[in-house]
Amino acid sequence: ISYDNFIPKYVDIRSNDIDKIFRDFNPDFVFHLAAIPGVAPSVKDPFISNSVNVEGTVNILDMAQKYNVKRVIFSSSSSVYGGAEELPTKESSSLEPKSPYALQKKIGEEYCKLFSNIYNLDTVCLRYFNVFGPRQRADSAYAAVISAFCNNVKNDESPTIYGDGKQSRDFCFVKNVVSANILAATNEGKFSGEVFNIGCGGRVAVNSICEALKSKPPIYEKERPGDVKHSQADISKACDILGYNPLYSYEDGLRKTLDWHLNS
Repeated sequence: ISYDNFIPKYVDIRSNDIDKIFRDFNPDFVFHLAAIPGVAPSVKDPFISNSVNVEGTVNILDMAQKYNVKRVIFSSSSSVYGGAEELPTKESSSLEPKSPYALQKKIGEEYCKLFSNIYNLDTVCLRYFNVFGPRQRADSAYAAVISAFCNNVKNDESPTIYGDGKQSRDFCFVKNVVSANILAATNEGKFSGEVFNIGCGGRVAVNSICEALKSKPPIYEKERPGDVKHSQADISKACDILGYNPLYSYEDGLRKTLDWHLNS
C-alpha cells in the first residue's frame, strides 16, 4: 500500500541520519514511537534497549529543538508505574519501574520535560496501556498477548500464558491510541512535558481473553521477570484536557483483531 503523503525513511534513531530527515522535511510535529518495546526483551538485553530507548530519544529531542519543531508527542508506557497499588491509576501515582524498559520510558519522560524547560521545546508524554490491534507482530517470542493468542486461534494452537492468567491489563485498541496522538498534537495549549494515561479505563484478565477467543486450553509457564500483576488507567485527565474518549471498546477491538488474523 502506498500513500501520497507518507514517505518512509528507515533509519536508526541514534544516528546522524536523523538530522538529514529533520532538515529535509522540517516537521511541525514529531510523533516519537520508535523504540525496542516490551519488558521481556529489555530484561534479556538491557544494554541495547537502553541505547535505543534513551539515547535515541535524546537524539530525537535534540533534533526537534534544533529545527524548531512545534511539539514532540512521546510514546511512553504504563509500565512506568510498576505494580501500582492504586487502581485505576492516576498520572500523579508514584512511579516504580520494575524492568529496564519501564525505567527507560520514565527517563524518556524526564528528558521531554527537561527539553521543555531548557530549550522551550513543547513536549507531551502519552502513557499507553497495552495497545493491540491488526498487523501487530504475533510471530516472536515476545509478541503482545492478544496478537499471539489470535494467531494461536488461527493455527489451532494452545496459547501460552506466563503466570496463572489472573493478571489483568487495560487493553486499548490501536485506533484509540491514534486518536489520542492526534488530539495531543492539535491541542492549542502548551504541555511542557505533561503526561497523560491512554487506555480504556477497564481491566481484563489474561485467562478471559482465551475464553473470549474460544481458544484451545492454554499452556501455563513460569511468570516472567519484570511483569506486573495488574494495570488499569484512570483516563479522566486525558478526557478533560485532550478531549480523549476511547472510540472502540476492548470487545470491539478484539473482534476486529481476530477477524484480521483469521483473514490475513
